[in-house]
Amino acid sequence: TGMTYFLMNRLFPPLTWASVFGMTNAYNIFLILEERSDKVTMTKDEQALYEEHFLAHGVTPKQFMIVLEKAEVIHVPKDQIIVRANAQLDSVYLVVSGRTEASILGRHLTYASSLPGNHVRQKGGDSGAWIGEINFLDSFWKKEQIQ
Repeated sequence: TGMTYFLMNRLFPPLTWASVFGMTNAYNIFLILEERSDKVTMTKDEQALYEEHFLAHGVTPKQFMIVLEKAEVIHVPKDQIIVRANAQLDSVYLVVSGRTEASILGRHLTYASSLPGNHVRQKGGDSGAWIGEINFLDSFWKKEQIQ
């Protein structure tokens, strides 16, 4: 192998780089395999939430539980406005139960509505269940461009 060649010819900088590169990748592979093999215990409600909004997008159960630990449950009364257009958001919302409607200038936007079971009926899942994800991604992108 390349490392044997470097060692026998006393080429220590390439040997050092190859060693660091190999160990870093081995460690990251270990972390990925550990994450995928961890057993996660969920309640029926958590399992339903995972299947409805996360499973189809490749989120692992462990990743889901990390998100769930950071989440805060809020109950929004009927007809209360959750977000206004062009508002700055500091959170991303997920509608877990209930129904949402979105409109601009009084015009109903069907793609932003959420109904229970849409993940089965609609290809690509229930886009309206998430509120503020575009704003979050946009602000994240802008922060990354500044750095």
